[in-house]
Amino acid sequence: GEAATSQSAIDEIVVTATKRETSLQDTALSINVLTGQDLEDRGITNVNDFINTIPGVSVSGGGPGVADIKVRGVGTSNATADGSRGTTATYLDEFALSSVTSTRDIRLIDVERIEVVKGPQGTLYGKSAMGGIVRYITSKPSTDATTGKVSSYLSNTADSDGLNYGVNGHLNIPLADNLAVRLVGYHYDNDGFVDIAGAFAKEDADTEDTSGARLSVRWNISDTSTLDFTYVNQRIDSAVPVISETFALTSAGPVTIQPADFADPSAQNNIEWLFKDEYFNAKLDMEFDAFDLSVMASDKEFFSERYVDQGGYLNLSESHAFQRLTSDMGTTSFEARLVSTNDGSDFVDWIVGVWYEDFEDEKPETIVHIGPDATPFGIPATEGFLYRDAYSFNSSEELAIYGELSLHFSEQATLTLGFRRADVEVDRDIIRANGVLDGADAPLIGVDQLTQEDVNTYKVNFEYQASDDVLLYAQATSGYRAGGFNPADPLAGTPPTSFESDTLWNYEFGAKTSWLDNRLVANASVYFIDWSDIQMSTQFVGSNGAVTITDNVGEAEITGFEFELDYRATEYLTLGLGASLLDGEITALGPEVLPTTASLGDRLPGSAEETHSLYIDYVRPLDEGMDLSVRLTQQYIGDRLTALGAGGSVQGATIIPSFDTTDLRIGITHENGIEASFFVNNMFNNISYTWVETMPQFTRWRITQPKVMGLNIGYTF
Repeated sequence: GEAATSQSAIDEIVVTATKRETSLQDTALSINVLTGQDLEDRGITNVNDFINTIPGVSVSGGGPGVADIKVRGVGTSNATADGSRGTTATYLDEFALSSVTSTRDIRLIDVERIEVVKGPQGTLYGKSAMGGIVRYITSKPSTDATTGKVSSYLSNTADSDGLNYGVNGHLNIPLADNLAVRLVGYHYDNDGFVDIAGAFAKEDADTEDTSGARLSVRWNISDTSTLDFTYVNQRIDSAVPVISETFALTSAGPVTIQPADFADPSAQNNIEWLFKDEYFNAKLDMEFDAFDLSVMASDKEFFSERYVDQGGYLNLSESHAFQRLTSDMGTTSFEARLVSTNDGSDFVDWIVGVWYEDFEDEKPETIVHIGPDATPFGIPATEGFLYRDAYSFNSSEELAIYGELSLHFSEQATLTLGFRRADVEVDRDIIRANGVLDGADAPLIGVDQLTQEDVNTYKVNFEYQASDDVLLYAQATSGYRAGGFNPADPLAGTPPTSFESDTLWNYEFGAKTSWLDNRLVANASVYFIDWSDIQMSTQFVGSNGAVTITDNVGEAEITGFEFELDYRATEYLTLGLGASLLDGEITALGPEVLPTTASLGDRLPGSAEETHSLYIDYVRPLDEGMDLSVRLTQQYIGDRLTALGAGGSVQGATIIPSFDTTDLRIGITHENGIEASFFVNNMFNNISYTWVETMPQFTRWRITQPKVMGLNIGYTF
């Protein structure tokens, strides 16, 4: 009986989101985890494949290399491409990966686990962790033995004339008793399914070519000291066609778009993306009698280049306006942290640390007229005419100290208090602004655009271990997003301004419970978010300039409920369910905010009010040394709003319809290390929108990937 119970119990998962190793069920946070085995079993290789299955979390469909993650409805549009800063922080191990506006799409190969922590994490993780954080925890080198794995797939996408294929693998090599390296490599070549119409016609244009490698080195200097070094290099070449049609707003309020017939999807526009990322991370861990010391340093390079026809924005019908926008970002960071090491029997636990980050971004941009002469907005444009010829340099610097103090009043009750003090400086320099649409930036050449803020964030968490199987917690946590500088508005004639950081408080009550000898795990949380000084970016385009202005427009409130259940029904069958309900709306607006931009009671955009996901895992022996696995995953995403109110002066608000997808994977694994699986993603070929942009001239959208069928073969040694 004990053996049967052990086999049917749900495995314990250890997490490090609190900067300590703790059991997932004993961690007083709303946190979801996917293990490395989960990722492999479900064929997950990037954030877009799994994030919508996490209750309360959503991602806009920006295509490969672009992921705009929102947690608990904290967002003001359905994408951060509007110029606003991101609200969710992403980490590779201990190192921040997020760029200014979006999440870097590092491929999830040889990953130990993914931790998704919901609610602001401003004290331990700092800026842009307003909604939460996503942590990719990689597998570390081991001195035990030489091990590895290689895996490859071949598949076809409905409506595509070509094939998708890819290969990935890892190799762990002990070099000495105290030294080991781990190598990871991958390459993916995925064909498209959207055809481009018009003068630049192309079939299956939305292709992806991704290559990457990771090198990890672990040196166990002594029994109490370890040095880890990680190098990551990745390149993504992709195309994201934007399906479009002529469209005109018929009312001041949001317009509901019904899914069209996507049997033969075609586009009039194509966004070509290039992403190149390179990271150097180093971490030294040292153990002392009363505390552990961690010292970390990182140097990261993020490069992206976007090439797209922006003629639609200029009302061009026969000619084109091709934009080339480059971003060359570099980030250097340093962190030192002390963590007390008692086993919980002492009255006090503590964490103290210091964090420093220096960020720089060079952004050259051109928009060139190609084709017949035209006069958009009265601008006489001929072949080669430069609408934009700009170059800017953006930078920021943050120095922060932080700490947490945990008071163990008893074996059951613990109170944790956290605080972070951050000195944040954001600067922008205009180097060149020669185009006719650079009217907002030209007066700022040589103008000091430095802004500085001191921001405090707080945490209060009380947890009560009612029994070995029931943990209750209540917490209040805060987070923030850095402010910045606005150029002059050439249309309204307003001078340059600055905008402040926006902040929020999250009030939450949660319960983590285990039942039936840990065969059933049920967790739930309810929360209330009070969001102040909301940053909202609005783009203005006219004959004498194009500019994006960010304002602190008002306040919002978000209430929500999240639930997850995992049930090991039998030794072979596991069932899971996750669900989320949230309601977010504007509760206060500044006097300068126009009704066309936002109004009281407006729903917050970017996130669905209702989501759920479920999975069925069935794994059992077929014969001696051979196992059969069947895994079914289904997710539902409710409707979402694209922008606040009527969307400001340019972008219109639109309802993105709800959708659901179902994935199936059937595999066989042999004890000799060979495995094979057949998979069908979006098996019912449900096509819907993932992103919508409503402009006065047109509506553009991106859609879910049609049904994909394929075969995966791997070998583990």
